Amino acid sequence: MKKLNLKELRNSNFKEMYYPLLCNAEISNEKLIKLLKIAIVFLSADDDYLKKLGYKIILLYGNKTGDYIPLYDVSLNLGYIPVSKLIERKMGKELFGGTFFKEFQAAFQETFRKNSTYLSFGQQELNSNFKKPNSNESFAVIAPTSFGKSELITSTLDEDKNICIVVPTKALLAQTKKRIMNSESYAKGRKIVTHHEMYNLGDRNFIAVLTQERLVRLLQYDKSLAFDIAFIDEAHNLLDNTGRNHLLATAIMMLKNRSASVRVHFLTPFLLEANNLKVKFTSFSLKSLRIDEYIKTERVHVCDFRENGDKQLKLYDPFLNEFTDLKQEKTYENYLDLLIDKSGNKNIIYVNAPKDIQSFALELAERLPEIQDFEINKAIESIADFLDVNYSLLKCMKNGVIYHHGAVPDNVKLYIENLFSSCRDLKYIVTNTTLLEGVNIPADKLFLKSGKVGKTKHLTAAQLKNLIGRVCRFKEVFDESSGNLKLLEPEVFFLGSDCYTKKKPKSLPDFIKDRLKIDKKLKEKAENLLLENSDRTEDNKLERDKLEDFLENVEPNITGRRDGNYAATEVGKLCFQHNILEFDIVENEVAIQTVVDDLRANNYVALSSNELIELMNNLFFKFIPSNSKDRVILRLKEKDKARDFYAMFFEKKMANPSYKQMIASFVFHWNKTLERKKNEAFVYVGRWGDSNRGAGGYYKDWVNLWGKSDAVKVNLAIVRIKEEQEFVSYMLMKFVEVINDLSLINGDTYLKIKFSTSDPYKILLIRNGFSSSLSTLLINKYKEYLSINLVNNTVTIKPGLYDKMKEYRESEILIHEVTYIA
Repeated sequence: MKKLNLKELRNSNFKEMYYPLLCNAEISNEKLIKLLKIAIVFLSADDDYLKKLGYKIILLYGNKTGDYIPLYDVSLNLGYIPVSKLIERKMGKELFGGTFFKEFQAAFQETFRKNSTYLSFGQQELNSNFKKPNSNESFAVIAPTSFGKSELITSTLDEDKNICIVVPTKALLAQTKKRIMNSESYAKGRKIVTHHEMYNLGDRNFIAVLTQERLVRLLQYDKSLAFDIAFIDEAHNLLDNTGRNHLLATAIMMLKNRSASVRVHFLTPFLLEANNLKVKFTSFSLKSLRIDEYIKTERVHVCDFRENGDKQLKLYDPFLNEFTDLKQEKTYENYLDLLIDKSGNKNIIYVNAPKDIQSFALELAERLPEIQDFEINKAIESIADFLDVNYSLLKCMKNGVIYHHGAVPDNVKLYIENLFSSCRDLKYIVTNTTLLEGVNIPADKLFLKSGKVGKTKHLTAAQLKNLIGRVCRFKEVFDESSGNLKLLEPEVFFLGSDCYTKKKPKSLPDFIKDRLKIDKKLKEKAENLLLENSDRTEDNKLERDKLEDFLENVEPNITGRRDGNYAATEVGKLCFQHNILEFDIVENEVAIQTVVDDLRANNYVALSSNELIELMNNLFFKFIPSNSKDRVILRLKEKDKARDFYAMFFEKKMANPSYKQMIASFVFHWNKTLERKKNEAFVYVGRWGDSNRGAGGYYKDWVNLWGKSDAVKVNLAIVRIKEEQEFVSYMLMKFVEVINDLSLINGDTYLKIKFSTSDPYKILLIRNGFSSSLSTLLINKYKEYLSINLVNNTVTIKPGLYDKMKEYRESEILIHEVTYIA
C-alpha cells in the first residue's frame, strides 16, 4: 500500500470533511467520528506532518465538543504531559472514575513533574541531555518560546564556576539578572556583574550578564580572565552581518581563546543548522538539542482592508496550504472594527515602525471607551509626573491601550510591561520586534498590521513563528487556576491597511503561505563574515580583512595570521580597544597621534562639553570617510550645528537633570528657535521626521515645528531624548573613553558626561543597573537602606526600602524599578 503524504492529501476530498471542524461550523456527529478515525490513522503514519495534523484534529474536536478523552489519550502517548494534566484537572473523575488505571497514569505523569509544573517529554529530554554528568559539550538549544530555555541557564548556577550570559540588548540585563536572583539555584550574595566596570581583578565564581559590547570590554580589561560556561541568548542574531553581531562573534572567539574547555551554549527559538553558529578561528564541537513538539496549533486569519483588498475574513490552514472564507462571520467595514470585535483578554498588535506604533495606538484608543480603574489612573498620574502630562501614552492608557518600542524610556517600559501583565483592563499592547527579544507578557491573541521588520526587510518565517509563539504562552495555558485548553489554539490576524501595511507585501495570503506552510523548505544563511559557514568572495574580501585586523588587534594571534595590520601607536591601540570602526585606524593612527602629542605638549585638557566635542572632531570625526553609510555619525563630521547640539546635550547630561527637566529643556530650545525663525523652524528628529527639509534629499529626517502644539513637541522630545541617550551610550562614549585614556579630559568632566555625576556612590549604583534618577534619589534620601561596597563594586538593598518609599509617596516608576532590581 502506498504511503500517504500531505501532497496527496491536498489533492483529495479530505478538506470537505475537515473544513467544517477547522472553521468551527456545524458538523454532524457522524462526520466527527470519521474525523477521529482519520486522526488516528494520521497519528500512526510515518509522515511527521500527518502526525501533527492528526493531533490538531483531536485538539479541534476536544475544544469544539468538550469531549477531551481522545486528547487525553493522545497527549499521554505523545508525551504532552502538561496537556494531559490540565485535562485531568478540568475533568477530574470523569476520566477514569478513580480506577487503578487512573492512579497508574497519575504516577506516570508525576515523573515529568518539576517543582509545581509538568514538563513535556521534549522538555524533560532537553533538560536531561543538557545536564548529563561530566558533560563538557557545547550545545545549540533550539526550542520554541515557552519551552524552558531560560531554566537551562539557572540550572548551571550551582556550579562553582565563572558563568557568562550574553544578552542582545541592555533592556534584558535587568530582566535576566532578576530571573537569576529569583531562581532556587542562586546562592544569595554571589556577585552578578552587569557592567564591565563592576568587575574587580581576581573575581572568581561570579556571574556576568552582559551585552556583547560589555563582554568584549571586560575581556580586554583582564587579559587573563576566562569563563567556564557561556550562554548566548537569542543566538540566531549571530547569523546577520552587522557590526553588533561581528562583536558578538568576536566575544565568542575571545572566550574560546582564553579557555579551550569553555562550554558555549547557544539559545534560540529557531535555527535550521546548528553548525551555522560556529565562529571562525575556534575549534569546538557543537551538539544540537532541538524540541519539535507540536503542542499549540495556531488559527491564522487574514483580512485585507487595503484599496484593492476584498475585506473578507479568511482562515488559513498550514497543512492544506489553503485559505477558506469564513462566510458565517459578519463583514467588517474597517480593520479597527474587526480588531475590537475579535480581541481577547490580552492582545498584541504588531506594527513595524515606532512612529506608526504610536499613531496606531492613538487611533485604536479613540475607538475604545474610557476606563475607570484605580491602578490605571495611578499609573497615568505617575508617568505624567515622571515625564509630562502631554505624553501620548497616557491618552492610550485611559482607554486600555499601551505602546512599547525602543524609544520609550527604559524604566517606564519596565513599569508598563508589569502593569499590562497585572491590570485586567489594559487589553492592548502595540509593539514591534522589541517583543521578539525576551520580553515576556501575557497575551492570547496577535494582530499583525505589517509584515515588515526594520526599514527594508520583511519578517522571515522564523521571526514570524517566534512572534506567534509570544501569544498563549505555556505559563498562561497551563496555569493551575486559570488554564484553558482553548489557548492551545492561539488566534492570529493579519490585517491589511493602506496606512500601515502599505503596498508590501502585495498579497497577504502569499506572504502567509510562504512563511507558514507546514512543509515549506526553509532556507538559512550564515551571512556574518566571522562565521565558519559564511561565503568567502572577492566582493567581501576587503571587509573580511578589516574584521580580521580588528580581531588581531583586540586579541593578538587569535586568527593565526602573520600578515595582519597592527596598530603601532598609543591612540591606534586604544581605538581598537574601544571598538572604533568608523574609520580605518591603521591608516589614520599616525596623523591622530601627532594631534595627541601636540595637545599634550601644550598640557591641553578638555574642561567643557564644547571643548570635548571639538576635540572629538579633530581626533576622530574628521577621519570618517565621506561615503560612510552611518548618516548620523557623518553629520558630526560635516555639520557644525550637529556638533553644537551634542555639546548642548553633554552639557545637560552633566547637570544630571530628571527626564521631565530634559523634556522641558528640549521644548524650550525648540521654542527659542521658533522665535528666531518665525514661520519655519526645521529640527533634525531622525525616523520621527516627516520632511526632507526641502533640500531634495531622500530621507525625511526633519520636522518643521511651526504650528506644532506643545503636546507634539513634548512627544517628540521624549522619543528623541531616549534615542540620543542610546546614541551617546553606544556611539559617542567610545570616543570619550579613548580621550579619557589619553588623559585629555578633566576627570570630573569625564565622569559627569558618562554618569551625570561624579559621586562615587551614585556611579556605583548606575554601574549596578540602577537608573540615574533612582540612583540620585536613593543616595540623597535612602542611603541607610543600601549596603554599598566601593571596593567590591557591589550594592545590596536592605529590607524596608520599598515600604519607606511608599510611605514618602515616591514615583511609582522608581518604586517598581527598586522591586525589579532588588
